[in-house]
Amino acid sequence: MKTLRTLFLFAAAMVFCGGLCASEVTDKFNELVGKMASQKVRDGQNDRDRDLDEQKNAQQNWMKFVLQTTDPAKRAECCEVMLKEIKKSGTPIETAVWCIRLIGLTGDDSVVPDLAKLATSKNVRVSGEAARALANIPGEKSVAALKKIKSKVAEDALFEINKDRSILSDVGAETEMPFAIPYATDEEVAAYMTDYASLSDFDKAAALANITIRRDGRFMKEALEATKSDNQTLAAAGIFAVEALANSDDLLALTEAAFAGPITDEVKKMLGRKLDKDLDAKLLAALEAEQDAGKFEVLTDILVRRNNAAAKPIVFARMQQADCPIKPQLMNLMAPISTVDDVAAFVGTWEQITDRGQKDRAENIIAQLVNFKAAPVVALRTDKNYVDMYSLLGRVGDDASLEEIRARVFKTGDVSPASEEYDAAAFRAVCNWPNARVVDDLLKIAKDSSFSEANRRTALRAFIRVTTLRNEWQQPERIWINDQQKLDNLTEAMKLAARVEEKRLIIDRAREIRTQETLNFLMKYFKDEELQNNVCVSVVELAHHNDVRRQNREAFRDALRMVIRTTKDDNLKRRAETYLNQR
Repeated sequence: MKTLRTLFLFAAAMVFCGGLCASEVTDKFNELVGKMASQKVRDGQNDRDRDLDEQKNAQQNWMKFVLQTTDPAKRAECCEVMLKEIKKSGTPIETAVWCIRLIGLTGDDSVVPDLAKLATSKNVRVSGEAARALANIPGEKSVAALKKIKSKVAEDALFEINKDRSILSDVGAETEMPFAIPYATDEEVAAYMTDYASLSDFDKAAALANITIRRDGRFMKEALEATKSDNQTLAAAGIFAVEALANSDDLLALTEAAFAGPITDEVKKMLGRKLDKDLDAKLLAALEAEQDAGKFEVLTDILVRRNNAAAKPIVFARMQQADCPIKPQLMNLMAPISTVDDVAAFVGTWEQITDRGQKDRAENIIAQLVNFKAAPVVALRTDKNYVDMYSLLGRVGDDASLEEIRARVFKTGDVSPASEEYDAAAFRAVCNWPNARVVDDLLKIAKDSSFSEANRRTALRAFIRVTTLRNEWQQPERIWINDQQKLDNLTEAMKLAARVEEKRLIIDRAREIRTQETLNFLMKYFKDEELQNNVCVSVVELAHHNDVRRQNREAFRDALRMVIRTTKDDNLKRRAETYLNQR
């Protein structure tokens, strides 16, 4: 990808197509600059599309205008008006970044001082783009400027100069195809592309990169073919070309690369952000007609990325079909564009899932969809799903059902009908509860020998989980366990833990209680060889929080030194050394 980016930049910098008069530069820039920034985007999908189209067109038109100049003096004029705009206090970041990028493509040594100053900006987008622009300015002056900038992005830019510029000089980019494509005639480009199939993957990628710069839509077939390549650089070149040049039919064809390819995620991202008025309708039609589960999932993913709510009835109908094999996947994909009004479709899908692991996953999705408010779920409770609803209501945390659930778990009161299935569902509900309201119930089960060993162990693990939940996460429910009580609960859990797995869980979860007393609790188990590695990790995680570490520097200093002497994890050791040396 880095090499491909360099090809784009080099190709753009070599575009020479004509001359411009000095007055045109200022007039053209003033005409377009006000349309370049995203701050103009309005609410509403139609208005938003129009504004983003206007922004993109303004940026592309100014880039084309700048790259067409052949006169060095007039090219300097282009850089001058852009630098002047960048230095204005009210210039939007989007405009500044775009201008810096173009200065890097067309500037010479004269812009180096200004770019070097911008590369030290406190705004990371500005400083990063300026460092990359310096890397594209030929000559030692830009290299010297980068060497003086102490930042990771400047170091990366220097690395790219040393690596990629040497590659480009080796292939004779100044005079040879495919790098000459942007300024060649249509006939010359067509003649070169006749032998496209015989080119190396590197040259194919370079050709497509330069075809994209040229905005030449004649070679969409080659671009689409490239998206399916096993070579990631070539596949990425194809994606960039398709994004820049494709119509809605070409974009729809690109979904084939999203179904299977080396950079499937990049294809989905591109299709998700591409502004095209006809693409949504075609994607929806393809979604409705698609029978393959895997392809249906990909199309759903793309439409969700496009925030297209029109996909909901199609996907909801499919995921509630009895034979749908990807129910949890579709529920997970649809959650970001769904609301509590859609909960019936999610519950209807959840009811059909039989695998316990998948059902747990679906319950978590529903609980988050309703924001852990039980009323929308309770409204869907029927005689048919009554048993299963125990588990879901437990996951949501329905306080109104808690007494009934407790009665079944502990066999108190008159609960009918008597059913082991109902009792098992009620037990799952208590263990899945999202907050610490059931902490005493779980401890009671973990201690009660009338429950099976497996159930006592499950309850103990749930007790450890809810005990160590951050109090602020439970604030809406006004559930508050003070830190000392949490540590007392973990001490009690350690006494009940018969297996090392539960003991390790206690040590791991203890780090969520961010107090000095937690360090004392952890260090009691440092010499236990079965727990020592977990203790080391939790100590370092606790030390990560300055406010905790600074409460007792002496104790943390001793603990971190013990971690450094003991751990075999080099990364953990480095982190411990860092915290040890911090004030």
